[in-house]
Amino acid sequence: MPLDELPGLHEGLRKIAGAQHPVVLACTGLGYNADEASLEARTEVPDALVTLQERVIDLANPLRSGLLIERDPAGNLVADLLSAPGALGENIRRTGYAEVGAPGAGGLFRPHDTLNWFERGTGVDLSREEVASAVAALGGQYVALGMFTLGPHGTCPQLLAHYGFGHSGS
Repeated sequence: MPLDELPGLHEGLRKIAGAQHPVVLACTGLGYNADEASLEARTEVPDALVTLQERVIDLANPLRSGLLIERDPAGNLVADLLSAPGALGENIRRTGYAEVGAPGAGGLFRPHDTLNWFERGTGVDLSREEVASAVAALGGQYVALGMFTLGPHGTCPQLLAHYGFGHSGS
């Protein structure tokens, strides 16, 4: 995002967070993303989270001025994905990001917490690994948005701003 757009993003995220209730996400299981060699705790995709994603995209998308990251987490050139068919190409063209929209409606949103990055090419067969039975403990309540610098593989290495949700929920 162009630096001169950050104040508008900052103010918009503050407003979105101020109107947001905490979101409780249950972990639905572990997954290994072979394309990017990452182990993930995957979560459910409630409508409230899809709506929050849409609000953030609606705010940020016009501010990014069509800028694209060079590569996605799997190492694909994002510019090459502009011509991809279906939801992938449509999402890249519309938002600059692939994982957008409710999966139940054909979207690609895949909320998760990345637990570990492996060397590319590392094979992990979760069905053969001893995995703790308390996967549900990896879910939780999410109470804020953050603005981060973008690092390798779509990671968020540096917090620039924190926006606590305004509605505590009960």
